[in-house]
Amino acid sequence: NDSSADMETSGPLEEIEFWKGRAKDLLGLREQLSQPNVKKIVDVLQHSKSNYIGPFRSLTEQIVTKAAQANDNLKYLESIREQCTALHTVEAPMIASVLPELINRIRLIWSFSKFYQDNESMTSLLRKISNEIIQRFRAYIPVREILDGNVEMAISRLEEAIDCGAQ
Repeated sequence: NDSSADMETSGPLEEIEFWKGRAKDLLGLREQLSQPNVKKIVDVLQHSKSNYIGPFRSLTEQIVTKAAQANDNLKYLESIREQCTALHTVEAPMIASVLPELINRIRLIWSFSKFYQDNESMTSLLRKISNEIIQRFRAYIPVREILDGNVEMAISRLEEAIDCGAQ
């Protein structure tokens, strides 16, 4: 339950961790639903023609479907974890060197993933990458030092940021 401010500034590693957690949670639910004692309860409800059996089966199907989706998303997102980690850790001026491989892998995700073929989902992922780049350069350009008069360093770092953006 992230706030909208967190969602607007979260990076791609948070997206990967979100789907990792979701896949784990849904797998746990799916395993619980396949337990013998749950199957016995379902059989009793079905035999007694309970009104609860229809909604229960519908929810069970949704869990199975969403678990498959979460696993699929995680599989594709894990393929960019290395590049996203590099994006998060390299020196800010080196960010542009990480982007070609990351963008190539994202293009593959867009081509093959069912979930990320949706424009909204892909836009969200690309926005998270942009957020990461913005956060990295925001931390790299020391506003306090600019205000204290260290103009040469500020100009140098701003030029590096502009160069990275152009690349």
